[in-house]
Amino acid sequence: MTALALLAASALPAHACDCVPLTPREAAAEASVVFVGTPTQRLGQPDEGSPDPVTYRFSVERVLKGEAGPTLSVSTNNSGDACGVDFRIGDRYEVYALDADGTPFATRCGGTHRIF
Repeated sequence: MTALALLAASALPAHACDCVPLTPREAAAEASVVFVGTPTQRLGQPDEGSPDPVTYRFSVERVLKGEAGPTLSVSTNNSGDACGVDFRIGDRYEVYALDADGTPFATRCGGTHRIF
């Protein structure tokens, strides 16, 4: 019975973000925009657990690479299992975002982190 349970469990799909985090230098080299800012609003609400992208509006404090105005919208996958960033409204972040068809896009693997 135990072997059957293990076999059944191994057939289930994996639901974890699987990536090798970049060093700060690698993340900055790959990013189209790097900035320090605070998310002020979450735009839209994908279904709970959906990996569909969600967009956050940021108040930009300082631009470290690329171009950004005083506010910038950044998308990320809605689910941490899909390597999305769990931005908390009001917390400060250093955001490393790639250009996804003209929209900045951040992932957990790309160097974005909360500033304490």
